[in-house]
Amino acid sequence: MAPRGWPGGVRRNESGAGAADAPDGPHVRGPWSGAAAARRIVLLVLVLGQTWIASDFMARGVLPYHGQQPLELAVLVVFAILFAWISAGFWTAIAGFATLALGGDRYAITRTIRGDGYQCAVRQW
Repeated sequence: MAPRGWPGGVRRNESGAGAADAPDGPHVRGPWSGAAAARRIVLLVLVLGQTWIASDFMARGVLPYHGQQPLELAVLVVFAILFAWISAGFWTAIAGFATLALGGDRYAITRTIRGDGYQCAVRQW
């Protein structure tokens, strides 16, 4: 079976070079890039804020020497890393729920148009 190119993809000549108007790579910014940056910043602030509060509570309320001993400091660092991981999953799930509850995302990949002009179906709840 001979390999076929992607639908709507860039045709390449014999030397492997693409067309002159083709982008250099996937780093072309679209109208969604501002919204994506804002979402990443909000997620980072939520994760770091929640981790800071939980780590402070762990240091002041749970650890007997309040994180002053080297072993307690190591426990606190491991706790902060693992809590940040759990917090990222929590806030990602909340964002997904909010997206579904509010009717979708205007920058969702399911709202793109395929190369043949067919409009992909958008799943509305």
